[in-house]
Amino acid sequence: MAIDLTLFGRLHPLLVHLPIGILILAYGLECLVRWRQRHDLKPAVRLALQAGAFSAVLTAASGWILGQVGDYGPAALQWHQWTGTGVAVLSVLLCLRALERWYFPLFTVLLAGLVLAGHFGGTLTHGAGYVLGGAGAVQDTAAVDPDTADPDATVYSALVQPVFRQKCVSCHNAKKQKGKLRLDDPQLLLQGGKHGPVLDKDIPEQSRLFQRIRLPLQHDEHMPPAGKPQLTTHEQALLEWWIQAGADFTVKLNDVQLPDKIRANLNNKQEAIRNPVYAIKQPAADPVDIQRLQEQLVYVEQLGAEVPWLAVSFAGISRPGPGRWEALKKIRSRIIDLDLANTELEPEFWSDLQEFTHLIRLNLAHSNSGDALRSVIPRLRFLETLNLTNTPVTDALIEELVQLPELKRLFIWQTDITPAGEARIRRQRPDLVLETGTSLVDTLPLALRPPRIVYNRSFFTDTIQVRLDYPAFNGVSLYYSLDEAASPTTSSARYSGPIVLDQTAHVRAFAAKPGWLSSPITDAVLVKKRYTPVGAVVLKPPSPSYPAAGASSLIDGKISALQGGDTWLGYQGEHLQATLDMGQSRSLRQVFVHCLENNAPWIFKPVAIRVEVSADGRAYTVAGYRRFEENRQMGDQQTHLLRCPLDRETEARYVRVTVLSPLRNPAWHPSKGDKCWIFVDEIVVE
Repeated sequence: MAIDLTLFGRLHPLLVHLPIGILILAYGLECLVRWRQRHDLKPAVRLALQAGAFSAVLTAASGWILGQVGDYGPAALQWHQWTGTGVAVLSVLLCLRALERWYFPLFTVLLAGLVLAGHFGGTLTHGAGYVLGGAGAVQDTAAVDPDTADPDATVYSALVQPVFRQKCVSCHNAKKQKGKLRLDDPQLLLQGGKHGPVLDKDIPEQSRLFQRIRLPLQHDEHMPPAGKPQLTTHEQALLEWWIQAGADFTVKLNDVQLPDKIRANLNNKQEAIRNPVYAIKQPAADPVDIQRLQEQLVYVEQLGAEVPWLAVSFAGISRPGPGRWEALKKIRSRIIDLDLANTELEPEFWSDLQEFTHLIRLNLAHSNSGDALRSVIPRLRFLETLNLTNTPVTDALIEELVQLPELKRLFIWQTDITPAGEARIRRQRPDLVLETGTSLVDTLPLALRPPRIVYNRSFFTDTIQVRLDYPAFNGVSLYYSLDEAASPTTSSARYSGPIVLDQTAHVRAFAAKPGWLSSPITDAVLVKKRYTPVGAVVLKPPSPSYPAAGASSLIDGKISALQGGDTWLGYQGEHLQATLDMGQSRSLRQVFVHCLENNAPWIFKPVAIRVEVSADGRAYTVAGYRRFEENRQMGDQQTHLLRCPLDRETEARYVRVTVLSPLRNPAWHPSKGDKCWIFVDEIVVE
């Protein structure tokens, strides 16, 4: 087995502290022996020197290896390597007592060498002058106030360069060039690093610098890396604005109109106060509790890696019911964003809301909430945004609302709050953004939201019941079609109750109401399994990280709606090819593939499906091929049931299905070019 020496090199930052501490201890003990006549400490000096010499040799060796693979300026690297090697050699000589006459002077020289090696190491890691704090050290220089700055100064020198100096140059300078990139000089910044330019003036959003600062903190390519001082929200906004404005190094402050928000942040007219809720220590929610809600079609999202806070939405669920509500209460202390719009809660549920004390955003629009909230609102002391649109609240709630210390935005459109009440809110809370809506007179009609198609499984063997769910809204009608070839119109079947299917169907539905724009069409494909294959094999095994139960998982009828399910076969940078044995010759018309899409962790929808058939399992002919529209931007986690019709009805026993992967992340993805995944857990032949 080959030894990975680069791994030993990467241990250098860990090993480097051992000889420093041990050799300083040995020198201190030696001073006690000489000046305090503590001869009883000689064995300890000898043992410390031996340990220090051993660790110094290991550290020097790992440092030389790291120097070959790291991105460091050659001059500082050589000084660090040779002073570190000198310390290792001297420590070995002292340990062996090879130069007895010069023992203590050399010991003192060794200590000085430790300081120099540390100084050059700090220069490599943190920038020039880091250890000794000299003039070359990176200063914590803030961007200037644009209202008082020299108008002839460039935007880059006055606003952008100080941010680079403060947060980026320690790793991207003449001494240390991580990724072969330097950010201390405009010309070198334009040249980019080993992966190419970091600025794209034609398509700013594709700038590598723009993408890296927006990646999650735990991502390997996030800039600055975890453990380094991070860009503040204002600094990130400033850099993004500068890049989107063309990343001009010559334009002057006097010639550019800074966005109001950027200007306010720079001259401290707008304070960036973090909500106190984030300072509360809170353990993460039990994954079982989250999964229980998700299985009941409640949307739950964790708001960042390594943080406990959650966003929960009951979108499309008009009556949550006791089961969902009890599951929600189990994670209530972690929820900071709760969407209960278009819901009709039981009276006792509204009083339970006072237990959700960490909420920052609460959406109650079009719900049956009312003045019963008077007992709830005072408990929500961290609330920043409250949406009461089209709810029966009155002026009775005003006193509680104006007392919320963190409230910044309040929606009271189409409520029973009077103009006098509105004026009272504005008078008592002039800092509050009050959303009162606009008159619908002479405006374009509003669009309805689409209905939700509710069913308990995508595949069935006998019959299946389908419901169309829509919030209570007078005058709305739902229309649907089951025919693949016909989109629904107001002349299609009108929904009046559950739909019972006994055949494969493409259910499509929309909402309509006079005076309103019809909703977008929502759809779902539900497949009646005519055949169950007797066996399946895959050309290549899936990734060991996502093996499911092997090829048999593709025909066992088990599917999942979440990435964490154990049904998925995952392939990274490869296509999936599976051959299904139908047991005997069958009449075949189409193939369905159930797959997952979740772009953030690099899981993409297949780009195409190819179907080949054979009578004997040896000679195959192409019977169907279908491409699918590719994603153009990041999307939410979702599953797809992809259909590939055959060119004509075909008799065959063996069906070979190739699920074609994009293979690599697309150009718009933050990690473009890296090998992406496809996840498949069921293939159905009909």
